[in-house]
Amino acid sequence: MGAYPVPIKAPRVLKASPHPVVFQCYKTFWVFLTGWLFLLPRWWQQESPVFCPTWWGVVSALGWIPSGVCAIAAVPRLGVGMTVAVSSSCGSILTFLVFWLVLGESMKEHSLGGHMMYFAPVYLACIVLGMVGMVLATGFKSQGGETRRSKGMVGLLLAMSVGVFSAIQFGAVNLGKQSAQQSAGCAGDMSSCPPEFVEAFNNFGSWMASFGLGALLVTAIFLLGVTADAALRRKPLPAPHWKALAGPGSMAGLLWALGNFFQTAAVVRGGSAVMLPANQAIQLVTSGAFGLLYYHEVPNLRRAVFWTAAALWTLGSILLLSQEKS
Repeated sequence: MGAYPVPIKAPRVLKASPHPVVFQCYKTFWVFLTGWLFLLPRWWQQESPVFCPTWWGVVSALGWIPSGVCAIAAVPRLGVGMTVAVSSSCGSILTFLVFWLVLGESMKEHSLGGHMMYFAPVYLACIVLGMVGMVLATGFKSQGGETRRSKGMVGLLLAMSVGVFSAIQFGAVNLGKQSAQQSAGCAGDMSSCPPEFVEAFNNFGSWMASFGLGALLVTAIFLLGVTADAALRRKPLPAPHWKALAGPGSMAGLLWALGNFFQTAAVVRGGSAVMLPANQAIQLVTSGAFGLLYYHEVPNLRRAVFWTAAALWTLGSILLLSQEKS
């Protein structure tokens, strides 16, 4: 998951300067295709039901598509490392708040000097502090080597939006599952749910196919909006850039699909409270390494050391925050 933004900054992609929705189309195609591959083992083994669609997959895609579009727009402005660092930090904070305030998960209480208190707000503040440190270390270096704060600020807002929509995407998964369980009359006991319900939310079956369908539908709506906007402004439609984007776009889509598969497997085994922040922390390290060592996004060694220290601070804060859910 930490490697999928790297192709977005490939030289031929930057040269083509595609519309973010156009690049997202390549990613969506592979996510849609790989989603159906999860049903092949069930079909081969003649399991029933093979496919049980759920609209919650579309709701989850409503968070993912804007997240992906914002990431594609942010990377050329902010860089691979900073985009993922900011989006992971915002995503961790919002995911935590969603699980706490919306889904009702309780927080750990700690005894300090005879007083009971929560450490979670402290770790939230530490994540924000680390994110600010990374922004200051980068200095909003633009693609051409000149400092353009306006371009950096736009990239920063886009990267923050990635985290916001990512939290919506994963919040929809858990909220949908809880809501559907209550409707099916099996809240709190998954084993008593009907087979159709179990398969609809099967992370290695129908859920991936439903999510792929949702991604295709939402991307089509975005593409329709872009086309209508171009028609109203009497401007040419965004070019598909087949030669420039086929390779990088497919690579980004396949890397995201693989990352999503392993992330889902981790969440199923270890729970979302710990595994999602751990995944975001690993994304931060992986993308940060690509940004520092491959694209040289930090201007000099001193700033690179500062950025690395701030990234490690943020990473540790994210992992500590993930342990605060009881």
